Amino acid sequence: MITDRISGLGSLLALRGDRGSVAATTIPELLELSARRFPRKVAFQVKAGSEFRTLSFAELEQRAADFGAALIALGLRPGDRVVIICENGLEWVVSYLGLVMAGGVGVPIYTELKSGEVGSLIHQAEPRFAVVSATVMPRLREQLRGLKIIVVGEEGLSRSNDHVPSTGFWFWQQPSEVLGFEEAVGRVTEESRLALGAMHVEPDDLASLVYTSGTTGGMKGVMLTHRNFVANLNSIQDTLSFDERDSLLLVLPFHHAFPFTVGMLTPIASGASVTLENNLLRVAERMAEVRPTAFVGVPALYDLMYRAILGRLEAEGRGVALVFRRSCPRPGRREL
Repeated sequence: MITDRISGLGSLLALRGDRGSVAATTIPELLELSARRFPRKVAFQVKAGSEFRTLSFAELEQRAADFGAALIALGLRPGDRVVIICENGLEWVVSYLGLVMAGGVGVPIYTELKSGEVGSLIHQAEPRFAVVSATVMPRLREQLRGLKIIVVGEEGLSRSNDHVPSTGFWFWQQPSEVLGFEEAVGRVTEESRLALGAMHVEPDDLASLVYTSGTTGGMKGVMLTHRNFVANLNSIQDTLSFDERDSLLLVLPFHHAFPFTVGMLTPIASGASVTLENNLLRVAERMAEVRPTAFVGVPALYDLMYRAILGRLEAEGRGVALVFRRSCPRPGRREL
């Protein structure tokens, strides 16, 4: 939903070509253009305790470049696949943008999948690196064996050992190189920064391998190039009046192409700000706090929100709930 306002392209003109298409042809170029135009504007934020942790567009570009150079220093080669198994957060965004800047391919995987399912996807994707949250790392230790693993602590872009128990997984992870997020960034060298600066990502290079459930079998990987994502952005921006005046609240996980494209790439391309929230119970609180102009959801999410509102009203009295049900029918259903 986008609030009513005077329609206009606004800053999108600076990011579009003469024919109305996005001027950038790759995801790194999208970030570079927005960092140049909106350097101090908040790009992404997440609530941590009583304060918001934020990254401006300039900070996001720098953090992504640091991470990309770190991956190169750790041995990433163009075309190498990097699995991301993390909850939405600033580190998810930084990791993905950094790996594609370095010529890598992102393989986002849902954190709630069973360990056997994750193992099957890793076997298919054949990654060399994994960015994993500390919350899912313990149950995926065997599936990640042999990969270079970067662990993200629950507090986000934290010191390397904040999230690693002294009696944790080190002893049985010897075949893998396990680093904390900041520890990995600390591996950057002058040579790896120069290599990142010389990297030229092409529009037809693979950007993501997105796994989606199939109706006739297991999950299948969909190969999406930078050109594919930019084409989607063109369609979105030709349809919606979405620019740097907007702010978006996102609760859908980035592993799916829809929230990834609409909730991450589109705001980067348009200069909009994104607030990330992983707890559905806090959606109302976040909405009241940041007052977003846009909210990205799917039917199941809207139905869940509807039932939560109805449940609260029914607790207040059947009359109030009846009025609500008649004035606001359940999404996708006709109330009699």
